Parts: sequence; structure tokens; C-alpha cells
Amino acid sequence: MNPPENVGSVELARADIVFLLSLAFASPSKENKEALALTIDESIALVKAANLDGFAAITPKLLEFSAMCRNLDLSDWNTEYARLFLGSIVCPITSRLIFAETKAPF
Repeated sequence: MNPPENVGSVELARADIVFLLSLAFASPSKENKEALALTIDESIALVKAANLDGFAAITPKLLEFSAMCRNLDLSDWNTEYARLFLGSIVCPITSRLIFAETKAPF
């Protein structure tokens, strides 16, 4: 699918940042880990292309995030993902179901 003509490179760079951050909450995979492991130059270029105000504060966090993803063991990521999202937890991903079950009928 092609982006609309009025979408510029700034919007696409911002969408890339949001997409990368969303991969951190996706089901762990080798492909997701590789996509998240940006190099320093890639991270800096992405933040500059996104033209974010105060990008000086965002760049170190994105670099830290990318470094953690590069060094993350896939089995550790799977374990943590299962603990947070697949086990018996207070608010699962399908939390909408909890709210539907607790609403009293009128």
C-alpha cells in the first residue's frame, strides 16, 4: 500500500519510530529483535528525520533502547513476554473482556 501523496518524510519517520516501539510489545521473534536493534547512526538519523522538538532528549533513549534490544537474549524476551501478557495477570491484553464481564446489567 502506498502512502497518501500529502504524507511527507517527517510523518513517515515518526511512524517508523512508533512502529519500532510497538515491536517491543509484539510477540518476540528473531525478526522483531533485528528490526529493533538500530545502529547509533540509524537511530540518530531516524530522530532527526522525524523532526521532533527536543530530539536531543529522545536520541539517547532511543540509543539505549536499541542497545538493550541488540543485547537481549530471545529466550529472556520470550519469558518476560509470557509473564507479562500470557500468564494469569491483572490486566491481560484482552482487558476489554474484563470490563464487559464486570459491568452490571441495567
